[in-house]
Amino acid sequence: MRYNAYHETFETYTVPLLIMSEHRISKRWSLQDLLPEPVEASLEAALAELETRVTSLESERSSLSDDVTEGRFFEILHEYEAVVDLLNRLGAYGMLWFSEDTQNRAALNMRDRIRAALTEAGNRILFFSLWLKEMPDETAERLIAGSGEFRYFLEVERKFKPHTLSEKEEQIINLKDSNGIEAMMGLYEMITSNFTYTLEVDGETKCLTRDQMSSYYQHPSPDIRAATYQELYRVYADNSTLLAKYTTTASVTGEM
Repeated sequence: MRYNAYHETFETYTVPLLIMSEHRISKRWSLQDLLPEPVEASLEAALAELETRVTSLESERSSLSDDVTEGRFFEILHEYEAVVDLLNRLGAYGMLWFSEDTQNRAALNMRDRIRAALTEAGNRILFFSLWLKEMPDETAERLIAGSGEFRYFLEVERKFKPHTLSEKEEQIINLKDSNGIEAMMGLYEMITSNFTYTLEVDGETKCLTRDQMSSYYQHPSPDIRAATYQELYRVYADNSTLLAKYTTTASVTGEM
């Protein structure tokens, strides 16, 4: 349930949607459960819901005190959970559609649009997770004691207390990550997913994408497994100048 401006939540969704293998039937995942068609209308409705929920949660800020009752605390916690669930759903849609085809300009624009909205929303609700970390131990023990299924989440949040900065500083980091390291990672995906590979399988020469190549990483034949990795590294070596420039730029700008 923890939201951290794409670092821990949304990047886990960068999984190829198009699965191609000699041993599996090709199929395309549906994103209808995340944002049903028409997508633009669904996105606008979801963003409007997000704004309403975030505004409602913000209004509870004054209720977060050391003497907050267990009942009131869990009402606010459930509100926070609903916001994070919506953040994750929208973020998952943006990342999954982009991962399907990193050369799709519409998917890239949608992902960036969602990312900007979620970063803003995440910064607005950041006060709640910071309060969870900063509350006195006595208050934390009282609230965690009756937290049920939320116990693990609350205990983990508390462990980040020594590594947490002020709200303004954390917000700046989130904005920097969204426009910095996350943008660089997206650029890397766009570059490397456009590489093509040549692999001979059972006497047939195949021209494959990186995702298609991955189906041969665990092929029963050790020769094919070896050839797969050799071809993978050959293509990366052929593009070493481009990748070195990318790495240098990311390092110099402090995004690695």
